[in-house]
Amino acid sequence: MQRDAHQEAVGETPSNDEGFEAWRRDMAARSPTFHYWDTILRLEILGLIFVRAHREQDFPLYVETLKALVPWFFALDHQNYARWLPVHIRDMESLPPAVQHQFEVNGNWVVSKTAKRFSTIPIDQAHEQNNELVKGEGGAVGLTENPVAFRRWMVAGPEQARLLAEFGEQYADTPNDDQYHHEEGLSTQKTIQKQTVDLIQVISEMGNPFKDDTPELLALDTRNVIDHPVVNTVRTVEPVWEEAV
Repeated sequence: MQRDAHQEAVGETPSNDEGFEAWRRDMAARSPTFHYWDTILRLEILGLIFVRAHREQDFPLYVETLKALVPWFFALDHQNYARWLPVHIRDMESLPPAVQHQFEVNGNWVVSKTAKRFSTIPIDQAHEQNNELVKGEGGAVGLTENPVAFRRWMVAGPEQARLLAEFGEQYADTPNDDQYHHEEGLSTQKTIQKQTVDLIQVISEMGNPFKDDTPELLALDTRNVIDHPVVNTVRTVEPVWEEAV
């Protein structure tokens, strides 16, 4: 939608990104509404790149994305993330050569629970999934009040989860050896395409925010004018984190 707004504004498709970037900066300076949605778009893209780094076992991309995200934690006053994420980045850039090789070459900083592509997950997510298997249907409610039952659950639970997983893999009705991600199927792709088109249509009917050059920040659905303190926050959030770093 941003590209469509640019093409409509300039009357032609740019031959390179320089013209687009100049237009984007000019519109952001003129319109708080454009500035707000442009900021949201860039943050969403950062989040998607962060997920991609995990799914593709791309450790350098993971570190670079963290560097891009850190300033936002300072600007938005997420103190714990702002305090400890730089420490984590420093640790990731100071790994012993053997560990760095395992992370960057072998991808052993994430967990592969399936042979399908784009499916590796963070270690803590794998732990949570294993915890769900260990807890079972009833969870851990009430176990902490019974030391004997709690100890039995802690000792036997992980082994039971492992045996159940092996049993399921061994006796699966139709083993699936293809490497495709489950969302690469034709039906899923058609659904994603339809949902994307529907979302664009709804936003376009409300008014493409990237075509807005008014001096106010407008709500997308009601077109209400947002208070000036909010506009000031939108305008200054990036200068704030630029000063912080």
